[in-house]
Amino acid sequence: MDGQGQVVPLHEGIGFLETSRGEIWVGTFFSGINVFDQDFRLLRRYIYPKSPLGTPDIDKNENYNAVWSFTQDARGRVWGVGQFGTIQLFESDGKLLRKWRLDLPYRSTLRMIARDMENDIWTASQQGWLGKINPDDGQIEVFDRIPKRGNIHYLAPDLSRQVWLGKEGAIFRFNPLSNQVDGTSVSEPDLRPSIRGLIPWNDSTFLAYGNLLYFLDKGSMAY
Repeated sequence: MDGQGQVVPLHEGIGFLETSRGEIWVGTFFSGINVFDQDFRLLRRYIYPKSPLGTPDIDKNENYNAVWSFTQDARGRVWGVGQFGTIQLFESDGKLLRKWRLDLPYRSTLRMIARDMENDIWTASQQGWLGKINPDDGQIEVFDRIPKRGNIHYLAPDLSRQVWLGKEGAIFRFNPLSNQVDGTSVSEPDLRPSIRGLIPWNDSTFLAYGNLLYFLDKGSMAY
């Protein structure tokens, strides 16, 4: 519901961002993007009409209505990613600058997007594809050394320019300079939790969460 008591068809809100302007962006599963103020009054909606009959699934406009994740770059622009490799880029005031689709294998859905300390934009697909986008020219560098087992549920660049990835039953620490995974932590085979996030606990430890909670040592990557 918005702040005026009106029902907003969020239909499975799946991506959330509070911007530097204090706006709350909510991505949904095929109900577009809904933007609220701090009192949850609806400010804007971005939703695309259905494509004509006969349009190939991967080219349909409505794919842009499924938005899984957001980030904001150093210029205040908002990036959203989603179904079949779709990307949307907005000015800080909400004006749509560009929308496009990456040509990914297996019609991959982009599940996560995040900004690192160098202002590069990282995105990861459901099937394990990892890419870095230059926010100035939109060029994409693909890293192909990520283990393909399981979907990526979490993506976070850290201060040391490494990228942490949470997958089903494992956490990976990826070094972009060497294009190698230089650390892996696998949970007990019978548990196989999906890692949904990592919270810094102290200088040497993360709290990893999913359907279970773990303390993860950053150096040894031991639970």
